[in-house]
Amino acid sequence: MTPLALAIPARIDLFGEPKALWFINRASGLVLLVLLTIVLVFGVLAARKSAGGKLPRFVSNEVHRGLALTAVIFLIIHVISAVLDDFVSIDLINIVVPWGSGWKPVWIGFGAVAVDLLIAVIVTSLIRNRLPESTWRLIHLSVFAMWPIAWIHALGSGTDAMSPAYLALSIVCALAVLGAALLRWFKPEPVPVPQAETRGTRSAHDGGSW
Repeated sequence: MTPLALAIPARIDLFGEPKALWFINRASGLVLLVLLTIVLVFGVLAARKSAGGKLPRFVSNEVHRGLALTAVIFLIIHVISAVLDDFVSIDLINIVVPWGSGWKPVWIGFGAVAVDLLIAVIVTSLIRNRLPESTWRLIHLSVFAMWPIAWIHALGSGTDAMSPAYLALSIVCALAVLGAALLRWFKPEPVPVPQAETRGTRSAHDGGSW
């Protein structure tokens, strides 16, 4: 049992079924998978629409940021419920250091790698103005590696991963991310169209030239 788990009472039965923390962990994990899928797909689509002048960039940025923040909240719930559950042997250190867990170390290790990549994306996004654009973009693109790693973690660590409902959900998410990845890598983004140019005028602050 982890030190953090000792701080709360023994696990509570939920309608005589597996323990409450297990339900919380699995539910938060599934919601997190869906949210990460939406964040990734929306990020690709919004970038294209913003570049093409179809969607204001500040709108896409705010929606993207809101979705990402929600995903982080569910990640925290997922992590805490896993550490608190004394049925499995997962310490806080196992959340960021892979392949050291006492329970399903390989699959939990994949989850730790996904968390590390997500932390890197979040931190570099917070300090984006201090980083070269190329550096930020390279790290941000690691979400295309983070997502399948998280998907593998969910598939291997979940005790109900082979259930029809879970398999259907995971396949739908995988197809959505695959489509976004193909769109991102094999169909170039539209050339950004300056807003002033689309109105047939020139920006007043750039000396009258692009």
